[in-house]
This record gives sequence, structure tokens and C-alpha cells, in this order.
Amino acid sequence: MSAPTLPVPAPPLPVPAPVARRSGPPRWWRAATATAAWGVVVAVCALWAYGGGLRELGDLGSALVSLGRLTGLVASALLLLQVVLMARVPVVERAWGQDALARAHRVVGFSSFVLLWVHVVLISAGYAARAPRSVSWARLPTSSSTTRACSWRSPAPWPSASSS
Repeated sequence: MSAPTLPVPAPPLPVPAPVARRSGPPRWWRAATATAAWGVVVAVCALWAYGGGLRELGDLGSALVSLGRLTGLVASALLLLQVVLMARVPVVERAWGQDALARAHRVVGFSSFVLLWVHVVLISAGYAARAPRSVSWARLPTSSSTTRACSWRSPAPWPSASSS
């Protein structure tokens, strides 16, 4: 009898090389989120133009009011963007990082605050420029006409339905 033969082990299967993975999100997330943010601002400007904002730039008063409306719209869009910046949206936070989002939040906040004040100034100046120029102290009502208009007499009774 011969000695028992042991089976020959099969050669080991090749182990695939580990795939090098990036630890961060895809690169296009950052570009996509920045494009979306700018898209909101551009959309607001387009809606202003579509609503007749460009046509109102003819005279000074209307131009100031129209530009005041535009600054108010952009300021409100930036306030909305501020909320998104600090809302910790996973896609945005992974693409930019919390530190960069906090810095952008600060810049957007100051920008929206300044635009809000520019809105108030432009709207006020525009309505003042639209006001008639003929207002003078000589045309204001005198005290006797004011007294007559604001007398404390009881109002006339309502006509009854039977008197008609």
C-alpha cells in the first residue's frame, strides 16, 4: 500500500486592491450649491424685470421706487439664503464645511442688512420725488376751516327706509 496523498491546495484568489476613496463629497456639489444660491438672486432680479421694473426707470421718482423694490427683493432673497446657510443641510454642509458656511452667513447677513436700508432710502426718496411740488404753507387749511371740518356736532341721522 502506498501512503495517502494529501490534496494540493489551490492557489489563493487574488485580493482586489483597495479603492482609494475621497473622504469628501463629489466636487460638483460645491458648484451646484453655489449655482443654486446665485440662481435665487438672479431669479428675483428676473421677476423684478418681468414685473415692469425696467420700464419704470424713465423718470427719477419712478426709477428710485423701482430700484428700491429691487433692493428689497434681493435683500429678502439674501435673508432666505442666510437661513439655508445655517440650516445644516447635509449636502451644503459636506460641500462647504461649517466654517465656510458661517463666514458666508456673516457676509450675506451684512449685505442683506445694507440692502434693506438702501431699500428704505430709495423708496422714501422715490415717493418724495413723485410728490407734487405745489405744496406750500399758504395752501394749508386755516384754523377756522379745520374747526368747521372737525366740529363735534352729531352727524345727521340716517335716512329711514319709509321716507323714500
